Parts: sequence; C-alpha cells; structure tokens
Amino acid sequence: MNSMGQTVANLTRPPAATSARVRFSRLVDLVRPASLKWQICLTILTLLFCSAFLIQIWNYKNFLSGEVQRTEEKHLVIAQNLSLAMSRYINDVAQVFIYLQADLAQDDMVTRSHVMMRKFDLDTITIVRADNSIAQTTSAFGQVPPLPSAEVLDELREGVSTVLFGVQMSDLERIGDRKYFVLGLNLPDGALAIGYLKTDYIKSLQEKILFGDNGHSAIFDASGRAIAHPSRTVEDNMMDASGISVVALMLERKEGVGMFYSPPMDQDMIAGYTYVPETGWAVMVPQPLSELSAAVHASLLESYLVALLTALILAFMGWRLANRIVQPIEHFTRSSQEITHGNYNVELPDLEQSSREMSTLNESLKKMIATVRQSEHRLRAALRLEEQESQRKNEFIVIASHELRTPLNGVLGMLSACSDRSQDAELRGYLDVAHGSAKRLSRIVDNMIAFTEASEDELKVSPAPFDARSALETLCKDFAKRAEAKGLTFDFSWPRGEKRLLVADRDKIEQVVSLLLDNAVKFTDRGGVVFSVQTETAIDGTGSTLVISVRDTGAGMAEADQAEIFKPFSHLVGAQASNPFARHHQGIGMGLCIAKTVATAMGGSLSFASQLNQGSTFVARIPVETSIPQGSRNNA
Repeated sequence: MNSMGQTVANLTRPPAATSARVRFSRLVDLVRPASLKWQICLTILTLLFCSAFLIQIWNYKNFLSGEVQRTEEKHLVIAQNLSLAMSRYINDVAQVFIYLQADLAQDDMVTRSHVMMRKFDLDTITIVRADNSIAQTTSAFGQVPPLPSAEVLDELREGVSTVLFGVQMSDLERIGDRKYFVLGLNLPDGALAIGYLKTDYIKSLQEKILFGDNGHSAIFDASGRAIAHPSRTVEDNMMDASGISVVALMLERKEGVGMFYSPPMDQDMIAGYTYVPETGWAVMVPQPLSELSAAVHASLLESYLVALLTALILAFMGWRLANRIVQPIEHFTRSSQEITHGNYNVELPDLEQSSREMSTLNESLKKMIATVRQSEHRLRAALRLEEQESQRKNEFIVIASHELRTPLNGVLGMLSACSDRSQDAELRGYLDVAHGSAKRLSRIVDNMIAFTEASEDELKVSPAPFDARSALETLCKDFAKRAEAKGLTFDFSWPRGEKRLLVADRDKIEQVVSLLLDNAVKFTDRGGVVFSVQTETAIDGTGSTLVISVRDTGAGMAEADQAEIFKPFSHLVGAQASNPFARHHQGIGMGLCIAKTVATAMGGSLSFASQLNQGSTFVARIPVETSIPQGSRNNA
C-alpha cells in the first residue's frame, strides 16, 4: 500500500483512546509546585534548622574539645599520682626486704618479721645457696612457694640495678598457683636472698580509681603484661598488652595523653599514661570517648532546648511574615482568575497596610481592570452592532436566494423545453450551454441558503428510515453523467451483504454526498472518482457508523493550503486564490465548509487526506441506526 493508501486507511479507522494524557496529567499533579506561602515557610524553616544544626555542631566540637582537654589533664595527674604511690611502695618494700633477710637467722625476730612481711605483701623470704639449694626460708602466710625458675634466679644474680638499694626485681611471674614479683639481693659466697612480693596492694590501688561508667586504671609490668586490670580475664591471664600503642609508649618510659582502641573494653579510649621509674611498670588511666560525648550532650541539653525554642519562635514569625507577603498575592491570584473567567466586576481592596510594592501593584491592577471594563463595554457594543449587521446580511441573502430560486427554476424549465423542441443542432448547443450555466447558478444559490442556515445554527436533524443504497445510487446518476462528459471514470461501490435500510436524516446525508461528489468532479480533469459506502458496527454493539469515502485523482492540495480547506470562501482567498487551477473552476468555496458543518450536526465528522497533483480523499463518518422497527421497515 502506498503512502496515500495508508493515510486513507488511517482516516477510516475510529480514533483510539490512549492513557498517555492521563498519565501525563497525573505526573504534572505530582510535580506541581507548592503554594508560595509554604515555599517561604519551608525556606525559612530550612534555613533556621540548618543554622541551628551548624551552631550545635560547632558548640559540640568546642565542648568536646574542652572536655577532652580537661580529661587529659585530670587523667594524667591521676596516673602520675598512682605512679608516685607505687614508687614509694616499692622503695619501702626493697628496704624492708634488705632488713628482714639480714635478721632471718635470729629466731626471736621471726614473729616481728612476719608482721612486717604481711604489711608489705611479702609472702616469703628465702636464702638460696650458689647451687640454688635452699639454705633458709620463712613464710608470713604459712605456705612456702616453690623456687622460681633457674632463668629467673640467674637474672637476679646478674642484675646490676642500684635504684632499689641494690635489690633486683623480676617481671611478674606465675609460681605455683600464685603470681609474684621476685626480689633478689646478692649475698657473699654466691648466695642469693629472694623475696616473693604479692600483687594485692597494687590491685587495691588500681581498684580505688574508678569514675564514670567505665573509667578505670590499669597497671602493666616492664614487659607489658597485666598486673592489675578491671577485666578479670586480662588480669588472671597476665595478658600481654605491649602491642597497644599507649602501652608501648609507657614501656619506652614516656608519659602523656593518647587515644587508642581497647580490645578488652571494645571501645575507643582516651588515657593519661606514665611509668614507675624504679621498676619500669606502665600505669595508665583510660576512659571511653563515648562517655565524654555523653557528658558533652548533657552539657549541651540546655542549649538544645534554647535552640529549639528559638527556632519555634522564629518559625512562628516566619509564618506571620509569609502570610503578610502572600496574602496580597493570593488576592491578586483570585482576582486574576475571576478576570480570566470574564468577571471584570471584581473589587480589589485597599492594601495600604501592605508593602509599598504591593500597594503600587494593587493600584495598577485596579486601573487595568477599569480599562478592561471600558474596552469590554466598547467591544460588546461593537459586537452587538456587528451581529445585527450580520443578521441583516443573512436575512438579505436568504430572501434574495429564495427570490432567485423561483425565476431560475422557470429559466431551467424553459431552457430544457426549448432544447427538447429545437430542431436546429447549433441552437440546441447554445441552449445546453445556457442550461448548464443556469444549473450552476442554481447550485450556488442552494449553497448560499445552506451556508446561511448552517452559520445561524438552524440545522435540524430528522432521522427516519430510508433505503440508503437506492437513494445514493439515484444521487450518483447526475454526477456520473457530469464525470462522463469530462472524460472521467466514476465508480460507486456498495459492499455485498451491506445493510441497505438505515435510520438517519436522508436529506442531510444526500447533501454531504452531493457536496463531496460535486467537489471531486469539479476539480478532477483526468482519471476518475471513486465513491464507496460501508457501515461499521461498534465493538460493544451500541451503534453503527456510515462511512462515506470519495476519492479523486484531481489536482490535490499542497500542505500549506490544507489548513484552510474547511473555512468558508477558501476558494476565493488565501493560497488557493493564486492557484491558476483553482481559478479555472467555478465556485465560491462554501461546499466543503457546509459538508463539514452538516456532518458535525449529525454527530459525525469529516476528514481528508490530499497530495498535490495526486488527488484527495474525503471520509465522512455519520452515526446511523441499523435496527429498524417493523412498522418503519414497511414504510421504508
């Protein structure tokens, strides 16, 4: 099928409904902007809360920085005090150990020695010979622990530290089922005095330092193993914490404040840390950072409440300001909508209490409405005058057309009679020319009357049963003769089995068909005209449509001319007026306008497709009834 055929096929199909417009309208509703009042309020609220949020962040950082600084100072001082306490304790233990080991051989000193040993947590004092055999021993707690390992004894003999008055000290050792620090003092002949120092006093110092929910102290030996720790598991297993950054710094005999992650506590911590100079023990006082953050939030609670109250007050003021700004605009909007709907009697209130700009706009709008009212009055007066003039013109055209029709009918009759009786061939030819001219003049008069009735909305549809095929076949005979006289072919098709009896306005259908056929024959000089009729039944069976198609092979129309085709007098004005082919054919350009008006009055439509120098196709779709009552069928 060529492009012309595809266009005709599209024209003969009923229009299909689509949901695209519905979906688009819903999308527009979703993205429709909020009212100006809400936009102003939301903007003010957004700025307020963003500002309050940023201020609170700044306050939080400042408070947290201050809290961290205070914590650093406090924790470091506590760690230093704890280190000082243990330094004094270990010095006292060293001196007591030197004194007691010298009096070990005196039996009258044993009881007093045990008292001092228990006071300083010295479990046992033992004299070991050069071959590591026990020479003497005494225990303040009744049970003598076994000797330390040979490696520990060798380290004590080889120690050269003079910090504790020559007493050497091992790291924390597990001896039997207890944990001890082993003190060592070299004696003559390779002998070695050793003391077993328990960790009870050190543990008691550690347990006294508790603050917050998880703030505590922790003490490690010179190798990084836990001496005293709040975690029983860490302490019992003497966990090696030398891999923790803060502990590593303490083992390097450094002090300060640092942050680190504590695996036993599973939290980020901040700690003041130092060391015990005599032993190299590590002492730190850590606290979870989350507790500092909670303390900051507690401190900022009042400022949060003040910020919230301030935001609410400013939001209320913003709402009042938005009302003050938007109220005149809303009034202008309502007034403009009234004006859009044609109500120019809307009254605008005075807005002196509003802003100067709004007051000026209000006065300008008042002047504009007054000007529009005056213009409307003038236009209405001019329109009434024009309508009266148009009514008089239409009445004149109707009267003149009716007055012309009677003598024209007489002229046509006399010319036909004279032509039939004349024996002179030349005279008969002249009479036929005169008869054709009178016939065209009669069609012009009929079209003028029909156009006048259509323009005055006087078309009345009177459906009645009739034999559509018989009526249209009779109508085609005259146009077939005219086409044959021009050397054109004329084809009329009525599909086999198509219903003949229809209920519709016969005169109006014949008028539409006559105008379309007249237009096709008039503007076709070669080829022919194809006239086809068929009925279509709706899918739901609620009604039928008579589809009338008139296709010609005439001059066709350029795309620029097609927009004007259904306007009256389009043959005399516009692009067609300069077309030599259009000027060659008679007519004043009312036929298609009348055909479309009549088709529309019957509830139908008229569409077309045309290509220049290839022809045109006009398709009229007119609703009809195919179910005819029996009585009406007999009358038809």
